[in-house]
Amino acid sequence: MKHIGVVSHLRLPDLPAELKRYAFFFDEVQIVGMSLEEARKKYHFLDPQAAAEIEFLYGARFLAEGKLELHSASSLKSDLAREYLVTAAKTGIAAQYLEKTYEIDKMMQDVLQLIREGKEQGQDTGPLVTLYNKFAEFSAIAMVEGLKAFPLSARQVALNLSLYENQKAVCIGELEYRSAGEDAGAVSQDTIYEIAVDGLPIPELTSWQEILEFKDQTEIQQRLLAFHVWVSDISKVGLTKVDMTDKIGHLKNEYIEALKVAKKSHYPGFFRCLLVGTAALVENCAKFRGKDLAEGAFKISETTGRLLEAERNAPGRELSYLIEVSKSIRT
Repeated sequence: MKHIGVVSHLRLPDLPAELKRYAFFFDEVQIVGMSLEEARKKYHFLDPQAAAEIEFLYGARFLAEGKLELHSASSLKSDLAREYLVTAAKTGIAAQYLEKTYEIDKMMQDVLQLIREGKEQGQDTGPLVTLYNKFAEFSAIAMVEGLKAFPLSARQVALNLSLYENQKAVCIGELEYRSAGEDAGAVSQDTIYEIAVDGLPIPELTSWQEILEFKDQTEIQQRLLAFHVWVSDISKVGLTKVDMTDKIGHLKNEYIEALKVAKKSHYPGFFRCLLVGTAALVENCAKFRGKDLAEGAFKISETTGRLLEAERNAPGRELSYLIEVSKSIRT
């Protein structure tokens, strides 16, 4: 199953280096409200090198255009159906606001023309100016509300992928559009991933090839899967955004401290065993003493195993992926 991040083009990073943070968590990022051609124009205007990277990411199927489609919610459980329909309704309302801005803008142009003609004829244009300003106020309100269509649409695309296409998809980049009341409520998986992404440094010097090689390691894949499972589980606890941010920071620190303690406890014995064991191995190899050779190797293996066991049992180990990512990033 692919893990997909969905983002509105309004929150799409201007620099591909910021997209690299998404790559550590998702197999694919879908952009809502911007086609490949539009992305080419945007990034070519900003930076030709950035445009080349974006072209590569589309070709590598890491970036894709998120298509908004509405489905019937009749087959969904009541809570999911409610969320799906509410998001769809909000998206529709916000889209109507955008349509209204186009209508208002046209009327503003007509009024502006009347103002110009009135001034040329020496007429009192005060009422027309008042009308123009009122239209401008309505247009600004409609534009602000209408722009909410894009993050809402991204949310709808993520729901479609999860509910109808058997993918694991979350909407990222929504936090700026949340109200204080929403931030005070229980966080969703979307917000948890966003907290995790924002908690990483921007990997300016880390190449895409290095990221792919990092994620291709079996151990890293297991840690990432453990993090995905943890996000799914912790999202059901009902923590607020502030509490979740604190919890992630606390668990990461606990994991780091637990590893420090484990290394202090086992490393002296490990090095002692390594030095003695290595000498024994060399001597026993020369003398062909198979029993002693096996015992020396076993002591090294046993001590290493204790360290691995301590790491597996460390508090916050579900977030060990975040630690490994941070260590791998070159900024």
